[in-house]
Amino acid sequence: MACEKCNNGYIKNELGILVKCSCMIESPIKKNEVVAGKPIYHVTNAQKEVAVRKKLIPEARQDDEFDEQLVKAAVEEMCIAQGCKVKNFQKYIDILNEIIVGISTNTLRKSYIIGAPDGFGKVAFVTTCIKRLDAMGKKAVPYISLFELGELRMEYEKRILGYLTNPRKAYKDEEDEKESWQEEEIQYTWSDYMKADVLFTYLTTLENKKAEVKLLKAIIDIRGPKGLPTIVFTWSSLIPYLNDLELKRYVWDEILSYNDEKAGCDRLIHRSCFKIYNSEIKATAGEDY
Repeated sequence: MACEKCNNGYIKNELGILVKCSCMIESPIKKNEVVAGKPIYHVTNAQKEVAVRKKLIPEARQDDEFDEQLVKAAVEEMCIAQGCKVKNFQKYIDILNEIIVGISTNTLRKSYIIGAPDGFGKVAFVTTCIKRLDAMGKKAVPYISLFELGELRMEYEKRILGYLTNPRKAYKDEEDEKESWQEEEIQYTWSDYMKADVLFTYLTTLENKKAEVKLLKAIIDIRGPKGLPTIVFTWSSLIPYLNDLELKRYVWDEILSYNDEKAGCDRLIHRSCFKIYNSEIKATAGEDY
C-alpha cells in the first residue's frame, strides 16, 4: 500500500531538507538486526518525540535520518554547480557509518575529529546518532559548539568557586535556580556533557581556535580515561589549527592519534574530506567524488 505522506519514501522537513519518511524508517526491522551487513537500530516516532521533549534535538529535525545515498546525491549536485570534486569522500562516509554502527551495537570505543564542508550531512548524522542513543537508554546531550561548551564550563567553575568561598550562599543560590528551572525548559550542564555516553560537538570559527582547541583538550582529558567517546566536527581543514605552533605542541600533539588501530577515547582519530577545484589534483576511483 502506497504511503499517503511521501513520494518514493522521502519527504521534506520544515527546513526544506529531504529526509526519509517514517514509512521507511519505521519498518519491521528490530533492534540490532543485521541488514546487508550493517546493524540497524530502530527508532520509533514516539522515541523521536521523546528526544524533542527532552530538548536533545530540534523539533524541525526529528525526522532527519542519515542516509549516505542522499548525502552523495546532494554532494553530486553541489559539485556540478560549483565545478569541483570532493577528495576522500568515501573515507568520510565510511567513518560516519563506522560510528553509527558502533553506537547502534554499543561497540564505539574511539574518539574522532571529522572535517567536511557545509552541506555534507553532518547535522543529520549527529541528529540520527543522538536519537539512537536516547532510544537505547544511553545518556545523550544536545549537539552544541565548543564555544557554547566553554560558556557552560564557566558557569560550572563559577558555581564551584562559590561553594569554596561561601558554601551556604552557593547552596541557596543553587536551590533557587533549581526551583526557577522547574517551570522552564530542560537545562543541560557542563557535568551532563562530561558524563554523556557519546559527546558530539564542533569547532566554530578560526577566530575562536585558541579557546576552543584548549577546551577540547580539557574535554578529552576528562572523558578519555572514562572510556567515553567524543566526536568533533569541523567545516574547515585542520591545517590552520596545526600551523599554530603553540596549539600543535601543547594540544594537538597530545590529543591526536598516531595509530588509528591502537587509538581509544583519549586520542582523536582525524578524518576529513574537502572540495578541490584544481584539475591537477587527481581523483581516486572509489575514494573521491
